[in-house]
Amino acid sequence: MMPVGFGYKHLALFLQGLKTESHLRPGMTTPCWNWQKYRDKRGYGQLKAGRVWWIHRLAYVLYVGPIPAAGDIHHRCHNQGCANPDHLEAMPANTHAGLSNDHRWHNGSDGGDGDDGGGDSPY
Repeated sequence: MMPVGFGYKHLALFLQGLKTESHLRPGMTTPCWNWQKYRDKRGYGQLKAGRVWWIHRLAYVLYVGPIPAAGDIHHRCHNQGCANPDHLEAMPANTHAGLSNDHRWHNGSDGGDGDDGGGDSPY
C-alpha cells in the first residue's frame, strides 16, 4: 500500500537510500536494511520528498500495512536506521515507551524522549 502523497518517484528515492548489511545482528534471521541518507540526532532515517517521511514507519506501511492507531514501530534489531520490515514491530506507544533504554538504544544516543520519530503522523 502506498501512503497518501507518496508516489513512485518517492519509492525510487526510498529504495536508493537503503544498503543491506553484510552480517546478521543477534536474534535476526535477515540483515538490516540501513538508511544511507539523512538521519536525525537519534539515528532515525528520514526521507525528505515533498515532506519528511520516517524511514522505519514508511517501510512498515509499504511492506506490512497500516500502523495501528496510537502505535509505535519498534526496531527488534535495535538499529534505528533499519528499514527491514522483518525487523519492525508495531506496538502500543505505552508498551514501546516501557522498554528499557538498554533494549531500545544502540546508536550511542541516550534516546532523548523515547519517541520513535513517529509523532502524530502515521508515517
